[in-house]
Amino acid sequence: MILKRTIGLLSVIILLFNLISCKEKEAIGSYNMSLRGFVEEKVDITNIESISDIKMIDDDTIKLIGVDNNLKEIVLISEDKGKTWIEKEIESTDLKKDRIFFLNVFNNGDILAIDGSENTNEFILIKDNGSIKEVNIDDNAFSRITVSESNDIIIYDIYNIYIYNLKDGKLKKEINLDDEIISICTTDKYLMVQTIQAVKKYNLNNGEFIEDIEELQEYVDGDITYKLKLFNGSKEDEFFLVDSTGVYSVDDENYNINQIIDTNAYLFNSSEMELSHFLQLDSENFLAVYYGEDGMEMYTYSYSDELANKELEEITIYSLYESESIRQYSAQYQNDNPNVVINYEVGITEDSGQTENDAIKALNTELMSDNAPDILFLDNLSSDDLINKGMLEDISDIVNSKKESLFENILDVYFTEDKIYSLPLRVKIPVIFGGEDIINKFSNLEKILDNKDEINNRLFGTYSARDILNLMYNINNDKLIENNIININEIELFLENIKEIYEFEKSNIDEDSYNNYLEYAEQMSSEFMKQMSEVYLEKSIDPIEVLRPEYSMDIGYISSFYDLANIYTAMQEDENLTYNTYAGSNKFLEKDIISITSKSNKKEIAKDFISYVIDKKSQEINNYQGIPINKEALLSIYNKNLGNDNLGGVGISGEGYEIDLDIKCPPEEEYNKFVNIVNNLSSPINIDSYVSEVIINTGEEYLEDEISLDEALEKINSDLEIYLME
Repeated sequence: MILKRTIGLLSVIILLFNLISCKEKEAIGSYNMSLRGFVEEKVDITNIESISDIKMIDDDTIKLIGVDNNLKEIVLISEDKGKTWIEKEIESTDLKKDRIFFLNVFNNGDILAIDGSENTNEFILIKDNGSIKEVNIDDNAFSRITVSESNDIIIYDIYNIYIYNLKDGKLKKEINLDDEIISICTTDKYLMVQTIQAVKKYNLNNGEFIEDIEELQEYVDGDITYKLKLFNGSKEDEFFLVDSTGVYSVDDENYNINQIIDTNAYLFNSSEMELSHFLQLDSENFLAVYYGEDGMEMYTYSYSDELANKELEEITIYSLYESESIRQYSAQYQNDNPNVVINYEVGITEDSGQTENDAIKALNTELMSDNAPDILFLDNLSSDDLINKGMLEDISDIVNSKKESLFENILDVYFTEDKIYSLPLRVKIPVIFGGEDIINKFSNLEKILDNKDEINNRLFGTYSARDILNLMYNINNDKLIENNIININEIELFLENIKEIYEFEKSNIDEDSYNNYLEYAEQMSSEFMKQMSEVYLEKSIDPIEVLRPEYSMDIGYISSFYDLANIYTAMQEDENLTYNTYAGSNKFLEKDIISITSKSNKKEIAKDFISYVIDKKSQEINNYQGIPINKEALLSIYNKNLGNDNLGGVGISGEGYEIDLDIKCPPEEEYNKFVNIVNNLSSPINIDSYVSEVIINTGEEYLEDEISLDEALEKINSDLEIYLME
């Protein structure tokens, strides 16, 4: 048997195209004050490297199995709700402790383990009295194992689940899924499986599928921070669901959902820690185990009447579209300020039926009322318009107090004389990556057109009309709309140029590849393909792709320190590769643009929130949404990774080649080169999402020869003329 023992975090599959389902103006969570009435207390278990499993084996005893700092399997017992732990020795003459691997704890305290002596790697059951029983399971490879409430053994990987009978080791049922498995849990009768698409229910006795649990679908669809997990409950007919809003108990028949803890105020919602174990100790006490970059941490949660009755302060944050970043900022702030409740309002949701115009008009009305949100994220909104109408508060006192730690060249863009009304928390930098000769010849749209015939392979690695439009629109849009005036001549030139590039890309794709793409596109819904394509609007640079012989260059954004590490790693494979800003410009894409509304009646808390999110601690969070504007945070991220030649791995393959690379941290010289680029940024890429949608939608019709160029220009002019006059 080949043992694949996983210690630490389970991998989480992140869907770029998962549609968000939430109600219009829906808060991040429910805020019953009693749900924040818990004391979060860290447990000192510094001698433990990792935890394999943890269970309540009776009303007073918790049993933990894991590995200590010497990588020795260890058993710990707690009889005081997890506050203190005592090591328990296993008395067995047959056990070779240096060859044992603990896996799971059964409800009665028995331990499922692997006996690695003599390289047999057989499943065994270690009883409390030290006796050992063989478990005759014939399974040759596995990655994740758990035991059910009914003492079955469940082995699963990304797509498959195997349910074994403990008594005879026979396979009761093999379950094969089309969607990736994120987590599983069991009740006395049922197996619940969380995939990337749904929570599925199976009969635990025979493994037969029962249904997708529709009552939990909103939690799956709304999991944009990838916090959702399932855990076994404390009762035989319930299980726990934990996500970014709370801990919920769910009964396994009627799916009644009861929120137990508001997770916004605790580490459950930390962007730096991942919950791996959750345990209810009694009605007022809980235990959680987290893993992060610095290893494992355990916390207890004890109910406190004093906290539960404490008065809470509420503020409201608004954004036009739902944002994972805003959830992260809010979660971290609430973790450190548990007396503050952040209500998060979203202007446009999937099922709201509103257009951007409708939502912006509704927001303007709200901003003039006493119900105005306190904090406004201006992404996809016009800051100039709101400033001119007096709807935003001057935040220069906050910014000036932190100015020395921030990239002042970026701040200068947002100052009007000595006042500043908004600033981006992060920025993305458009760059082009390739050989030095490629960089010189293809550094902007005009040069790409002038030199495209000099190469016989692909430019961007995409041959979708919409993908190319999305990729090139943001970084070339500055001439298309100026001062709310349509520059129809520039739009005409832009569409003609993009069509020429599109035709060139298609000419360098073999017919089979193109037909495979069309077949794939036909199988997918048009909405799904649109979601996929929109990734190109803010496509992160993918330098590894340039190592493919059929690719000449890559255009995209540096959106995090790890993009820089990817660039450096690719450059180590080919010394001719380099990068530069697109068109050699000082442009940047502003992200998470934050402001305070002038009508807010919680300005002090709102200012404290902004001060918090521009500080080093908050800015160090890597959410892949851009480079932090706090230069101390960027340096700290770099220093934490300095000298690390294994920041992850990446592999590419094709006909006749296969490349596997370990991502390396760049040296100081390369880091300083990048910081110099950031220090010279001075020109934000102004995006109006309604305008871009009109031009890209119409441009796609033109590129696909569905309408003529004149028809496209007439349609664009007609759709935008009234909108830009309002």
